[in-house]
Amino acid sequence: MFSGDIEQVRVLMYNIAWCGYLDTPTLLLAIVGVWPDVMSTTGHKKKSSVIFVFEYLLSVVYKDDNETYLKVSHVLQRICHWDIQKKKYTPEELLKYLHKQLDELLKSSSKRKDDLSFELMKAMELLLAHQGAAWTEEHFCKRLLVSVASKWLHRGGEDNGPTPQLVICLFRLFRSVVAIHPLTSNGLGVVLSQVFAKFITRNSALMNVETSYIDTLLEITPQNPERCLELLKKWKDNNKGKMPNQTFSKLLQIQTLLSKQGTT
Repeated sequence: MFSGDIEQVRVLMYNIAWCGYLDTPTLLLAIVGVWPDVMSTTGHKKKSSVIFVFEYLLSVVYKDDNETYLKVSHVLQRICHWDIQKKKYTPEELLKYLHKQLDELLKSSSKRKDDLSFELMKAMELLLAHQGAAWTEEHFCKRLLVSVASKWLHRGGEDNGPTPQLVICLFRLFRSVVAIHPLTSNGLGVVLSQVFAKFITRNSALMNVETSYIDTLLEITPQNPERCLELLKKWKDNNKGKMPNQTFSKLLQIQTLLSKQGTT
């Protein structure tokens, strides 16, 4: 089985776990029975990020059924060489680990950077989806994103602080996650003041990063029109003539929609 095929099957498993209505453990066993390499911890330079998340998810699914958990774990130990005795990550530790792996990968010269970063983002997305809205808001939005925004604000160069690629990946992840876990008014306030305001304060001159967080800000504008439009206006004033046509069109659509709703 080729490396690309393995990653495609992992994405299939991600989709099964993500949907929430299929029997993930049973399907996991059926898949590894045919393609054991997909969840194998041997024969690879580094254990797949998806495997870490599935290890955690299985422990959650069977938290009240230790007998079944042990049976499933022993099958995975035999087929995929899982170390069932090894201490599992807490969700907080797992999120930090996945973020660190993504950061290191994007700073590397790996030829498979795109494929591996996609897999890491999917692993993070799956973890956040299963952890629920309150946990995601606290640990991903209020902690991880705020920390990255602060480091970006004081970034001294390419080798000091978050890379542009990491920032773009995290904003993509943020958009995916808030679509299923809407922020509370408090969480939204924190993100706007401590993430978006900081990115707008620092003009990076990197239009791919600028477009990424402006597009993200546009998506959450209906949740707090006044504050979001204030930030958008500030960015537009600081970047006259630089807003891509597609982004400008989105801004006009949002303003028209909000005007019709009487919120602007």
